[in-house]
Amino acid sequence: MSISPDGRWVLGITNVAKDPKLMMLPTGVGAPKAILAPGLSVTTAGWFSDGKRILLSADEGGRGERLFLLDSPESKPRAISPPGYRAYLRGISPDGKLAAVRGPDRRRYLYPLGGGEPQPQGALVPEDEP
Repeated sequence: MSISPDGRWVLGITNVAKDPKLMMLPTGVGAPKAILAPGLSVTTAGWFSDGKRILLSADEGGRGERLFLLDSPESKPRAISPPGYRAYLRGISPDGKLAAVRGPDRRRYLYPLGGGEPQPQGALVPEDEP
């Protein structure tokens, strides 16, 4: 799904059909590491350019997808959006302040990851992938 900025890890989702689990898979020698996200069904995950933080799109107990932030692979996910928002792979801005997302209305937005209102991207239609 997403290669870490240092090239050492790939974020991947295992057991997608039954019980999705987010994993860090080494690109070289080493063992996979599970990223704990209890109660979340993760659908997308991406690294920030700092190589520490991870942005997730996940469903929390059937309430609909929303954005979650992990400050490190070992930290607890915290919700940063209301339900209905899903991040795109490789959709995090280089400065880590915005993410390209699909909103509850299926429109495209730039979502401010530090708080604030999403900015509609009118030139994109629902079929476009940023």
